[in-house]
Amino acid sequence: MSFRYSLSLLLLAAAALPLRAQEDVLYPYPSKSAAYLLGIEIGPNFSLFSQDVTLSPIDNLTSPVRALESGNGIGFFGSLMAEVPLTDKIGLQGKVGLDYKRFTMSGSGIVDCPDNQQNPFDTVSMNMDQTISTLYFTSGLFLRFDVANDVFVVAGPVLHRWSKSANVSNELEITSPGTCVFTANGQKSIETETTDETSLNEARLGLEAGVGMRFVIGNNLWLTPALRFQFMLDRVAPDGIGGVDDSRRNTLGLLNMNFTDRTLNALQLGIGIWWQP
Repeated sequence: MSFRYSLSLLLLAAAALPLRAQEDVLYPYPSKSAAYLLGIEIGPNFSLFSQDVTLSPIDNLTSPVRALESGNGIGFFGSLMAEVPLTDKIGLQGKVGLDYKRFTMSGSGIVDCPDNQQNPFDTVSMNMDQTISTLYFTSGLFLRFDVANDVFVVAGPVLHRWSKSANVSNELEITSPGTCVFTANGQKSIETETTDETSLNEARLGLEAGVGMRFVIGNNLWLTPALRFQFMLDRVAPDGIGGVDDSRRNTLGLLNMNFTDRTLNALQLGIGIWWQP
């Protein structure tokens, strides 16, 4: 019985080998013998921003600037890739691209009424939204490892270089009922927009890791969706004084805003096309 069982397995394997060989000829994935691969990828990124905000000489916990402690938002990215196979399962990838970040910080707090000459100590509730959008030039070097026939993981360092231009928009809205307004014509909300060309760090180094799948869509052509996380080792902006909080100027006075530990990480969902020239 043991001999017949072994013989059956050998015959089955012999019959399957030509089928497997035919599949590899029709839809091969480049091995070490292939010179290189090229690729292009686009997709959304989900930015995750956080920082510590302290006020001095009084650390006002009800200030609307507490909204600036964290935020998130969706942007997009695009990249070009070249890969040199190292083994049948491992490849070395180099990437360059653009990464557009956009995130919003939202919250509420207590402020002195902006336009109340008769009762300057009147306080009201206010919502605050701040949105920051900017562009980074990116580059990275990654190892690609196949964990299954159509599943791979990638990991490696990534470098972000700031475009030296960020758009910052602020929206303030008084939510308390009554006559408290921002302007003489009765506005309860205002919006401002500025351009920042100096506040962010010019370069940031991080680590990127992710998992993807590979689908054959033609001869030497693959569709490669991938999910990755970027953990940046460098801060998005240096620590320091970030202006003045005048939300309680009548009751508490002007307070210095100090920002520390300013981080910006991201989750990326990419749709790529790889091909062998």
